[in-house]
Amino acid sequence: MGVMKALRHRPFFILLFLFLIIPSSVIPVYAEDNFLKKGDTLFESGNLLEAKSFFIRSLAEYPDIRDYSLYRIFLTAKKEGNLRLAEKTFEDIELHYGYSRWYGPMILDMGSMYANAGLHKESIATLKKYASSFPSGRNIKKVLLLLCEELIRDKQKAEAKNILTGLWYDHPESQEADRAEAILMKEYYNGGNIRGHVKTGALLRRCDELKKTFHFSESIKEYDYLFEHSKKLSLEILTDVYLGKGEALEKLKQYKKASVLYESLLKRLGKTGKRESIELAGYRLANAYFQGSDDEQFLLVSKKAVEKESRSPYGLKTAYLIFKFYKNAGDIHNALDYISMMLKTNTTKLSSFNNAELLWEAGFINYLAADYPEALRLFNLSADSSEEKGVQYCKSVFWAGKAAEKSGEADAAALFKKGVSSTSYYGKLCDLRVNNKILSFKLNRDEYCGSPDALYENINDNEIWDIAEKQIKAGKVLLFFKRAKTLKELGFQNDCFFELKQAVKSEETFTSDKVKIFAKLFVLEGDYIDAVPLLARLSEAEKEKAMNDREISQVLYPLAFYSYVKKYCESEGIDPLFVLSVMRQESMFNSDALSPAGAVGLMQVMPATARKVNKKPIGREDLFLPDTNVRIGVNYLSGLIKENGGNIHYALSAYNAGESKLDEWIKKSGSCEPEEFIERITYRETCDYVKRILSNYLTYRSIYCN
Repeated sequence: MGVMKALRHRPFFILLFLFLIIPSSVIPVYAEDNFLKKGDTLFESGNLLEAKSFFIRSLAEYPDIRDYSLYRIFLTAKKEGNLRLAEKTFEDIELHYGYSRWYGPMILDMGSMYANAGLHKESIATLKKYASSFPSGRNIKKVLLLLCEELIRDKQKAEAKNILTGLWYDHPESQEADRAEAILMKEYYNGGNIRGHVKTGALLRRCDELKKTFHFSESIKEYDYLFEHSKKLSLEILTDVYLGKGEALEKLKQYKKASVLYESLLKRLGKTGKRESIELAGYRLANAYFQGSDDEQFLLVSKKAVEKESRSPYGLKTAYLIFKFYKNAGDIHNALDYISMMLKTNTTKLSSFNNAELLWEAGFINYLAADYPEALRLFNLSADSSEEKGVQYCKSVFWAGKAAEKSGEADAAALFKKGVSSTSYYGKLCDLRVNNKILSFKLNRDEYCGSPDALYENINDNEIWDIAEKQIKAGKVLLFFKRAKTLKELGFQNDCFFELKQAVKSEETFTSDKVKIFAKLFVLEGDYIDAVPLLARLSEAEKEKAMNDREISQVLYPLAFYSYVKKYCESEGIDPLFVLSVMRQESMFNSDALSPAGAVGLMQVMPATARKVNKKPIGREDLFLPDTNVRIGVNYLSGLIKENGGNIHYALSAYNAGESKLDEWIKKSGSCEPEEFIERITYRETCDYVKRILSNYLTYRSIYCN
């Protein structure tokens, strides 16, 4: 067998190969040293030869993560321009470590090295390998662009043109797409506009991709190009252009412009357009008026559409908008009329609606109208249409219990008992009722827990890893777990997290015991973001089991950043567990969290709010510091609680949606029970936000305050 063939098919031969090409004087001899760390330090300082020697030694020293050593050897070869060594390490990875996180980056680097060496066919074959293996990989745009440049150099311009065009409309938000457009214009279209050379369907696809990546203004520019050339378009395609641009305008909250566009579309469609297109355009017009708070036009357009198409899918969607309009306005009588009309419709026509949710809405409107027997009937029907113990089921059962109480029915307690669950807001409300308690929506300082202990804080870190290794039996889960453990021992925290996540992904069936293992490991390493979602991998029965295990529940509801939280809560007089409940929802304890709206850090504080609370200049970067963020977040939240008479559901609504919106909701709802007020919050996001935090708070108190 030749040397090259041996290297390809016997991975241990690569170690011999490397020893042969590196002088023995630089081979390390310290068996207990952290060879990877030493090699990294030398690599960063530019001492490639000695760095490589440490990486070679680590091949045998750390067999569970051999690919990490090979990747570092590959990087030294790349930096040296040693194509031969790079090929050998890449072949080893490809043959034995296809699951390695470094396999994809190495394919790209190998393709680049071949390109730089003028080996275009080898580069093309390698880059195509990446494109087929990682079609959604993080480097796919870079790979496709490099592949096209290589194809052009190799005189394969037709194939390059197809890939460049696909890159242009599939990844329009990227720098690579801009580069692809420049190449297409230069190499194929003599400097002309690419839009005149691609099919309309491709341009519409580009618009859709821009909207998916929230580049709405850019998508509008593309739609405008199509409008400029609308004479070439069929009515069907033109309808898609109108609807697409209208959607982008709505996303930018330019509802007036969107409504003008939809009106223009309806005129174009006239009596010759498809009926479904006319109905859709009518619904979109009504929705634009609804979202833009143009009440007069909304009622005029929507009622006309419902009268004309009351039984069509879009007619029913428009009827639901009218129902929401009257519900939000507090007009119970008219809201009842429209929800009742929908429920009388053939159920096949309501396929786009959640039947259980629609029945609940009808029940709630009857509840607000004080028709408690009818509300009870509808809530029970909603529960019967829901998955038992699911969120909708518990919601329906809870409100059925409330309606039963109001109507003097004797079975209220039995209804609450049916909805008891420790995994949802409504399940916890039912549990309180069964135990003759009601959720207090005001913080009571006398009920604070003092200094709760976290069980996991007293557990030895290494002990948990050892216990976990014994419980994880075999398969890919064990493979990735061992890799994570080795990386942790060597001090590579981010790599450790990556391999732990791979272990979780490779586990098909999760039980509460497995959740306990992995959640502990993540939390002990300070990674709350990956620990908490593990609960969602469980069935409802396993969730209940997990939440009844105090050890697991403390891991999923941790006392994160507790020293800061306790310090500032004591000065403001609010419960630290309440603040932790907010923090868990806002950032999942990620101090680096940054929302699309610009909210920062653990408590998702807006910079403008921070300046107002801080009363002196403060930079956005300061808000990433846990101490600063918690101080400002607690101060602001405490102020909202005090301004609203201690009512936490009001304070939470204002924290999420703003104080002016809270004032509007209070005015429309009048004097009502807190549970009722929460259901009447018109922003779905805020309504769910308040429920989740109250659910978090109940869970925190049940864990740490018994």
